[in-house]
Amino acid sequence: EASINFQLRMAALNEPISGDMHGIRGADYACYRQAKRAGLRGTFRAFLSSRVQNVDSIVRLGDRDLPIVNIKGDVLFNSWKEMFNGHGAYFSQNPRIYSFNGKNILTDLT
Repeated sequence: EASINFQLRMAALNEPISGDMHGIRGADYACYRQAKRAGLRGTFRAFLSSRVQNVDSIVRLGDRDLPIVNIKGDVLFNSWKEMFNGHGAYFSQNPRIYSFNGKNILTDLT
């Protein structure tokens, strides 16, 4: 019997966006489209806050103890709760955040 390891995945959009995405719904839709195009299953939501949404509330309460990983499975944070514990969201190692098309957004400047 295979064990299932649940994780929360973090990815960046393929290109920087300069501004108006028509609100959080528009940003969520951009995440959905790019994840689908990349063949990634699951729900991807924009890491944004607004007057009506706090960024820490985009993950369900029952999932807040799950590790945060990049799209290649590398652990970025031990849990969602750890990111919002009031001590700053420090990465457990040098961060490797990838866009939906697989580029490391911190090192790949193409």
